[in-house]
Amino acid sequence: MERRLMKSRAVKEDDKKVKREQLIRAAIALFNKSPFEKISMDQIAKKAGVAKGTLYLYFKTKEELFLEIHRMDYEFWFESFQTYLKSKSPGLAPAELASWITESLRENQRMVRLMAIGSALLEKNVVYESAFRLKDAVRRHVLESSSDLSRVLKLKKPEIAIEFLTYLHALIVGLWHHAEPSPIVSKVLSSSDDFEIFRIDFFRILETAILTLLNGLSKDR
Repeated sequence: MERRLMKSRAVKEDDKKVKREQLIRAAIALFNKSPFEKISMDQIAKKAGVAKGTLYLYFKTKEELFLEIHRMDYEFWFESFQTYLKSKSPGLAPAELASWITESLRENQRMVRLMAIGSALLEKNVVYESAFRLKDAVRRHVLESSSDLSRVLKLKKPEIAIEFLTYLHALIVGLWHHAEPSPIVSKVLSSSDDFEIFRIDFFRILETAILTLLNGLSKDR
């Protein structure tokens, strides 16, 4: 009897996991085609093929759902980052690291888009547990990667590597807002060549800025 009960619970947990992943995939599919602001819980439920009430059993708000996607993207990126760093020897050229970071973000543009709306939108309408889960995951990865980052860049202290990751986050968010303006501003910028100075290549400028940051760290190490 007890064994049957345990098996039943395991099946239910598996079903919950499958349903949760189904909802996340639906939200991602919608986000691939539309900005966050234009996506509704109704659309997510319809895309996933579930009742809206079922969606709310797993995620209380749209922000909570996308914050979880953001956490997953962060985890994936940091794991790739740490694997890359562990494969490198001390004395890694700043240009090589800047190039790797830029290309990794080019391949993970969903993470960049969510970073850009993180504090302004995603973190405003979520429960404590969701916010804690995200911040704790990022904290762990920052601390773990800072050690290897310090090693390959030959920095005096891991704290310098942590500062670099903080600067990097601010740089990505700020530059993305500049490179991806609102539709009305985009229309203004495309109306005349006079506004060419505001039309920027996000990844090209990002790589240059990261390299500048890394060269600055090299002088301070």
